[in-house]
Amino acid sequence: MIILAFTATVFVHELGHFIAARRAGVQVNTFSIGMGPKLFTLYKDKKGTEWIICLLPLGGYVQLKGQSDNPFDLNPKNKDIDDYRSKKPTQRLSIVLAGVIMNIIFAYILLVWAYTLGVPFISNTLGGVKSGSIGEKLGFRAGDTIKNINGKRVESWEDYLTYINTEFNKEMLINVERDGSNIPIRVKPENIATQIDLEDGTPLKDLGIFPERRAVISNIPTSLQDEAKKLGIHKGDTLLSLSLQGEEKSYTNALGIIRTLQNNPGKIANLQIESGNGTKKTASLKIVSETKPDLNGIQTRASISVPKDGNAEKQGLKEGDVILSISNRPVRGWLDIYNDLLQEGEKGSKISLKILRGTETLSLEVQPIYDSEQERFLLGILPQKNKESKTISFVSEYISVMFSPPKVGDILVGSKVINKNVFYTLERNGENVQSIIPLDKLKSATYGHLFDFSIKEKIVKYSVADSIKHSLERTVYEIRSSLIFIKDIVSGQLSTKLIGGPIKIFQVSHFVAENKPLSYFLLLFAKIGFGLAIINLLPIPALDGGYAFFILAEILRGKPLSEKLSMKLHQIGVLVLLSLMVFVFYNDITSIFF
Repeated sequence: MIILAFTATVFVHELGHFIAARRAGVQVNTFSIGMGPKLFTLYKDKKGTEWIICLLPLGGYVQLKGQSDNPFDLNPKNKDIDDYRSKKPTQRLSIVLAGVIMNIIFAYILLVWAYTLGVPFISNTLGGVKSGSIGEKLGFRAGDTIKNINGKRVESWEDYLTYINTEFNKEMLINVERDGSNIPIRVKPENIATQIDLEDGTPLKDLGIFPERRAVISNIPTSLQDEAKKLGIHKGDTLLSLSLQGEEKSYTNALGIIRTLQNNPGKIANLQIESGNGTKKTASLKIVSETKPDLNGIQTRASISVPKDGNAEKQGLKEGDVILSISNRPVRGWLDIYNDLLQEGEKGSKISLKILRGTETLSLEVQPIYDSEQERFLLGILPQKNKESKTISFVSEYISVMFSPPKVGDILVGSKVINKNVFYTLERNGENVQSIIPLDKLKSATYGHLFDFSIKEKIVKYSVADSIKHSLERTVYEIRSSLIFIKDIVSGQLSTKLIGGPIKIFQVSHFVAENKPLSYFLLLFAKIGFGLAIINLLPIPALDGGYAFFILAEILRGKPLSEKLSMKLHQIGVLVLLSLMVFVFYNDITSIFF
């Protein structure tokens, strides 16, 4: 299915060039499905186009009369009327851009198809509102269901994100349903904040509201199956809440439930469960203890990033501060920060920090704030994104004596667990080195576990008419998102590690194909199609956008650029494109092995 989808995406692109060329009166010599050596000819049509199948099933091409290794030779000695080079600049521009236009149309059709089938999405019902947020001031409440934004129907959290990113520069009227009544909430542009995702540092448009994320039991381990059967617990049941025996605090969010289980092995958990038919039941189970290799034996420097106007900045912390101790416990690295702040934050009282700021050592008292989305107390800090924060500050003694271990002072480029080994990629004295530590040589840590969980999803299904309208709005959003992504990558606001190529696309596609319905797969390839269309429009010679650039320059000047200048720019463009391809494949490969 994945190869078929890739081939269809490329086929549609080339079909666009083919149709535009035919309309302009250009002879199409070859239409190839696939790349590489020719396998056989499907047929030769009445206009002389040979339709062929090639060995490699990915890709394809059309070969037009007049195309050559020198695409800037627009003055052939013998101009035929059906020669590409004989056509007006506007006709050639239409041929060049037709592939991208067809990709966008095809991606749009995939969206319509997906929404008509019904796509699983996160619910548009609010799981909560962050304390002190704009959303709280505007009057949003947990349990509100967002129904529409500026008259546009909202059926999922994806819809909400789409509209808040496309409508944020004007006043929005958000209608929510609360206890059967419609509640209108007006949101002005200045109300829209850009928050930093504390998990990965991504900038997000935000009102301080978050969706309901119920935990659904996706698998029951063999060791618990008999007990689960006695209690009437089944795969697909929804875990409404979890509390530890003897404690009043209850967790309802999947993130809070999973973390609470991990941190409390051996304790008794009280569960409230809802079956598929709506029946609710309560049960108590002992949290299973699991022994896993402890990866805390290597840590990087506790250098922090402080989001602007966030809780941490308001309490005196600054970008680049290094945390030396928490509640008088020495901090060896970032993992200690995460673990100690989690432990101390749950107490709800102020935390004493000792920090290094430049050459000065300071003491601060800070108050964590409760994040209802994650159901935990947070200080609101991130690892700093520089070499300083990636410098290894601690290596356990038992690891340091292993063969070729990571060392204090190394820069941690990346790490990955593969085949019972941890692969560390390090920069040491300006050179890249690799360290491999067997998992069975690491010390063990105990974690809690009950069931495997997934996030409860809502199936969103539209009529054909509504799918056509909704897909149009989604198309605008996807194109805009692709442009913003490219801008943020170029400006350095997003890491280039986020750029993926064919291998990464195949990995994601394979996962979706194996674990999600067809509609979700269609949605994914629509997104890929929009992205490829925008990339193809970049003004880089050798891409469609590059050829369009030369043609537009010809239209503006009234004559083509000189062949010498065109060829130099083309050669530079090819070099840039090849470098980009090498970089993308490097990112893909390192994401697998490192």
